[in-house]
Amino acid sequence: MKKVCAVDANFHCPGCHELWDGASKRNLTPYFAFTRNVHGKTIHVLDQPVIMSSICERASKSQVCAESTLILHLLCTGMETRGSLPLLLKTTLDEYHTKASLEYAEVTFDFGTQRKFDRWRAKAKKLGAKFGASDFKCKIIFITVHSEVTRGDLFAGKDEKGGDVAMRVEEFMSCLFSPPLEEVVYASTLFMLTCGPLVSFQESFMSMQQSIKHLRPEYTIAFTAPNFINAVLKSFLVSYGVQVLIEGHALGDVLQDLLNVSLGLRMHTDVILFHIAGLGIDTLGIIAIGVRGEILCL
Repeated sequence: MKKVCAVDANFHCPGCHELWDGASKRNLTPYFAFTRNVHGKTIHVLDQPVIMSSICERASKSQVCAESTLILHLLCTGMETRGSLPLLLKTTLDEYHTKASLEYAEVTFDFGTQRKFDRWRAKAKKLGAKFGASDFKCKIIFITVHSEVTRGDLFAGKDEKGGDVAMRVEEFMSCLFSPPLEEVVYASTLFMLTCGPLVSFQESFMSMQQSIKHLRPEYTIAFTAPNFINAVLKSFLVSYGVQVLIEGHALGDVLQDLLNVSLGLRMHTDVILFHIAGLGIDTLGIIAIGVRGEILCL
């Protein structure tokens, strides 16, 4: 005891020991815990490695946080619907919910012309009234849409001749969430299932931020891959469903854990998380997490 309590004895925790061995890309070395610096050299204070023992404790019972939940999938006309990620999330949650507590809706939009927009606005009014009548505690909204590769604009649908029509992000979001559908977005989690140009171009990135500040979802997730592949999000979504929607953890608190079980996603794209901290104030936090889990500078 006197040796390890000496003034010149340094303690290295097991975590640091493991990280140091990992950083040097070698097998784990014996853990001596206490060292001393003598003439510039590090020597072990103890003659034998430290033996550690612990008890792994698990909860004897747990509580399921199966609050009333809405999963809304808005997809642009012409987009592929097979292997739907929102439907995968619904399947994950089904066994925890009754039919009354879990609502799933998939809606195709096309407002590439004024006439089509008038029809969409009428449809959005009905959707807003329907979903607004139910006091959902959790709202998860997916937007599946193409982004224009030279500007980051989002596709609204087709024109009279069948050509693609793209809009500035802020205009697109305003049209898509025509009142009273915009009220459904408040305090929701919004997944932008589109390619990286949305956040790669400064103008579209800033426009997205303005839309978020107006619509006020609690969390918005976007991806930087130039050709984003939805399938890499499967493991992330299943874990999100369990840890956030069932166990009740805040997305911001477990985001790194979700990425750790989503190797395909981390190898494919960086992740941008927008978070409005305190929905009553105009504060938008943005976190970007790289493919190796590092925090990126924006």
